Amino acid sequence: MRKIVKELKAIEREQADQLNTFGGARTRHNWSDVFSRRNGIYALLLEIIQRTRKKRLRPQIYSIVKKIIKRSQIVGVELSDTLRNIPQVDANEREWKKYDAEVRRHLTDQQRSMHMRQKVRWRMNMKK
Repeated sequence: MRKIVKELKAIEREQADQLNTFGGARTRHNWSDVFSRRNGIYALLLEIIQRTRKKRLRPQIYSIVKKIIKRSQIVGVELSDTLRNIPQVDANEREWKKYDAEVRRHLTDQQRSMHMRQKVRWRMNMKK
């Protein structure tokens, strides 16, 4: 009997692990796959934009931003338009700083809508 219970508990743990598609220490905060993907993309964009100051990283940043624009439907229209205006790799420092400020402004505006109050309202509407 104990072996059967032990096996059933192991199966339940495996099933719970398979359902957990988000992973990581903050899984309890990711109650929606759309929300978790959006948070992940915003965090990635913030990290990338912080690194635009280094000239040697700009070719990689340019290619990553282009991939995000192509593949992600979660990024909003305004943000994707802002991301499309990425300067060329050999552009001067002024253009990169302007791009950095513009993208950061859009990200902060969109992250305001992901505040806890808005998340709770969104979740309540999903339950109705």
